[in-house]
Amino acid sequence: MANGDSLVLGELQNSATSMTRLVGNVDGNFVFRVDQEDPVNAAEAIAAIGGPGRGAITGFGGASASDKGGVGVAGQGGSGIPSDLGGVGVIGSGGGPNDNRGDGVWGVTNSPGHAGVFGFNFGLGPAVRGYSAGVNPNPGERASPTGNGVGIEGKSGGGKGVHGAASANGGIGVLAEHIGSGRGLAVKGRAGFSSCGSDTIAAGGTSKTVNNPALTANSHITVTLTADPGSAQVHWVQRQAGSFTLHLTRSVGNATSFTYLIVEPFP
Repeated sequence: MANGDSLVLGELQNSATSMTRLVGNVDGNFVFRVDQEDPVNAAEAIAAIGGPGRGAITGFGGASASDKGGVGVAGQGGSGIPSDLGGVGVIGSGGGPNDNRGDGVWGVTNSPGHAGVFGFNFGLGPAVRGYSAGVNPNPGERASPTGNGVGIEGKSGGGKGVHGAASANGGIGVLAEHIGSGRGLAVKGRAGFSSCGSDTIAAGGTSKTVNNPALTANSHITVTLTADPGSAQVHWVQRQAGSFTLHLTRSVGNATSFTYLIVEPFP
């Protein structure tokens, strides 16, 4: 077919070199709807393929002067058995298991008060869940969280800190908050902190300075002696940006190891 010809249903290819636009004035219903009703071997209702380096589908929500604007893309999954992907509203695939093409889903906003990605669960389950897993040997089934990947990663660059105050250490990678009396953060399993470490006071020494870029002048430092210091005890901890010094009440006869944890007050 060519420009100006009618769209032919069942035709493998209808060609055009300019945009085809459908304008509808439909009250309370869709302007364009496609149903896939094959009861035996149904595929997706619509397939869209973008040009080189271009998106396949773009959706813009309608603007509103009195309320929030419309949704750009809305997806609602149908019912499905628990072992498959039925019921998923939107799936974003970055490729593969053997073609690493990119991220599965991007959420981008330029709003200081709204999130790039927002998850809401009305059934009191998790609003956002992230699994990092090996390749599932059964395509179509949900992957189990196996392997050594990262389930959810949060990063923040420099710029504004908490409550809009300038922060030399940048923003917050992950903020966990409970607005009631519950726990803001719960960790099941081991937790790792780059601001946790160990060092040793040499035999005959009374102090040890530890350099750590996580330290600020307001850091809280917990020190635990992990070897017998004899009659010496922890006297005080001198802190400054970038390092702290552990002072004992007297010198130790043998090398004495210790561990430390550095955390910051909030806010």
